[in-house]
Parts: sequence; C-alpha cells; structure tokens
Amino acid sequence: MARAFGHRGFKVRLIARTKVKLEDLVAELAGLGVTAAAFPADIRDHESLTAALAAAESATGPIDVLEFSPSPTGPITRAAGATVASATAQFELHVRGAVVAVRHVLPDMVKGFRASCGGRGACRCACHDRHHGDTHRTGHSGRLSPGPD
Repeated sequence: MARAFGHRGFKVRLIARTKVKLEDLVAELAGLGVTAAAFPADIRDHESLTAALAAAESATGPIDVLEFSPSPTGPITRAAGATVASATAQFELHVRGAVVAVRHVLPDMVKGFRASCGGRGACRCACHDRHHGDTHRTGHSGRLSPGPD
C-alpha cells in the first residue's frame, strides 16, 4: 500500500511498534523512490497512537488516506475455542485502534472533501488532493456526515 500511494505522490507515514522495523521500511521505500517517515507507536495504546498521528500530521501535513492493517498478534482461534479474553484482545487490536485513528484523522479529511447531492440520494463527491491540487470525482449513493462527537 505504501508503495502504491507513494508512487502516486502521497506522503507516506508509517506507524508501528518497532522502531528498527520502521527504519527498515523507510529505507526500503526510499530505494523504490518513495519518501516515507516513521512514527513509532503501539496501536493498542490509544494515547501513543494519537500522539504518533499528531506527530505525523505536524511533520508532513494533514492525512488524506488512512490504511489501518495491524499485524495479527496472539493466537487466532476458531469460534469454538474463543474466549472473552481472546476476543477482547483481538477487538482491542483491530477495532478500538481503528476507531481511535479514524476519529483523529476524520475531521481534517472531511475538510478536504466536498459533496453535492442531487435527487434520489445520488451524490457527486470531489476529494481535493492537497498535494497536487487535483480533484478526483466519484459517484455514489449515500450521504456524507461527520456526525456528532
């Protein structure tokens, strides 16, 4: 994902627990012509994750795209072997961290997004690329609403 977005002109910011792993990824991406920056954090530590996201924004500007894909940790169990503890651990990793990240970046993402709706719920949406000033349009049905806090 980092390569694909980096080759399309997006600023790549990486977050992971292991600083050495991040440094290796930044070096690998640089070798492929992608500029990236690293911000160590544990996504299960919500304060650490929020601080890393804020540092990334401070260093390189607003985040336009968020790709959240934590590496699996702990045993993956079949449904019959699941326990409250194992389910809670996976929920913490895959859901709560994602919610924290989205709630942090969404307000700035919405500022860069314009939508106009016509009849029968059809929307025309434009996302302004802050990096190049381009506008990309997609048609979809639905509504854009940041919703209440």
